[in-house]
Amino acid sequence: MLHSYVVSYHLPLAIARLSLGLINDSMEQRIEGVDSVNLFTIEDAIKGILLAAERTENAEIWNIGGSRDYLAEDVRQVSTSKVKKVGILVLNGNDSTCSASPSTLNCEKARNELGFVAEGDEIKALSHLRESPTIPQPAQSAAKILIYGSKGWIGRQFIQLVQKQDIAYVEATTRPGTDADEIIRDEIVRVAPSHVVSMIGRTHGDGRWSW
Repeated sequence: MLHSYVVSYHLPLAIARLSLGLINDSMEQRIEGVDSVNLFTIEDAIKGILLAAERTENAEIWNIGGSRDYLAEDVRQVSTSKVKKVGILVLNGNDSTCSASPSTLNCEKARNELGFVAEGDEIKALSHLRESPTIPQPAQSAAKILIYGSKGWIGRQFIQLVQKQDIAYVEATTRPGTDADEIIRDEIVRVAPSHVVSMIGRTHGDGRWSW
């Protein structure tokens, strides 16, 4: 949906799609239930995002990730005690070779057109992550939703849902299909949402809704 809005309203944006294995404090939650994970460092992520930000003219989508995949179970078991060298971890107190394989995340486009190459030391970054003190995460979601059609019956139900979940939202003041594209674009850029949801059109319920 994000890409559709970027294209439809000619937003000056590029979309950087980051690997699930971005090494930060929330990584363990993200990799629950997966068998392998493409690890890469915060430094490489920043480099990739900045390179993508220079190419905003065609609403391009860039995959940004590391050069290797690792077994998720190995990653979850990494000890904080020591890291001898790249590819050697301490698992459950014993030296072990971390199982790595070529990346399954296709970053060829970013490599060829942006010159992006992940160069960070993933194993060292994992070690530093485990050695850092855990900082409690805020309970409130980091999402911010821009909602079109919030006055309709379904829209009001959706508003109640996000309120119960303590998710930030903004009710759009413009109307796609009626207002000029430039006005819609300016609102999206101004609000800077993480998600855009549109419920404009015929709704269930009593059929009466207004803007």
